Amino acid sequence: MVAQGACSLQAAESEPIAPADTADAVAAAFAPAESVLFTAHRDRRVRSWSVTEAGGAAVLHEIWATDFCQEDKTLAVSPDGSLVAAACEADGRVRLWSAASGVTVTDLRYPGQVKTVAFSRDAHMLIAGGEKQLRSFVVSGSAVVDEACSRLTRNMSLAEWQRHIGGRCELVCPRLPGCQ
Repeated sequence: MVAQGACSLQAAESEPIAPADTADAVAAAFAPAESVLFTAHRDRRVRSWSVTEAGGAAVLHEIWATDFCQEDKTLAVSPDGSLVAAACEADGRVRLWSAASGVTVTDLRYPGQVKTVAFSRDAHMLIAGGEKQLRSFVVSGSAVVDEACSRLTRNMSLAEWQRHIGGRCELVCPRLPGCQ
């Protein structure tokens, strides 16, 4: 017997594996730990599942589900398992979620139809590809700061810091002048 809110997968040698309520799945990806599966569906849902085994069958328990887009999607999980990305193929929308909670981290836009998304090995960058070639997006907090610091010539002055942030002035980019 499978608990309410769970799906059971039984594999026969020549039969496909399909949970009862995931018939409209268009993409799936395991987290690196392989005990969590993410699926994208035509019914606008992106879902996170805990995968366990019971009696020789995989059992899926939904962890979270959220709406995104109705058209076909492509899906990727960051190598560290912290982020999930899904892209709407038709309009180029790309959304990142916290893999643990399903909370939206950010929305990105690919300029055209997107066919694939993939994370870099260090999970600092997301690559989206489709009709407008490959495009990269910096998605890690530390990588965003590093990228910004590589483009700046100085940190905020003490007056700028007080006006916009307040409190003790900090050097966000340690190799650049500021806070004077």
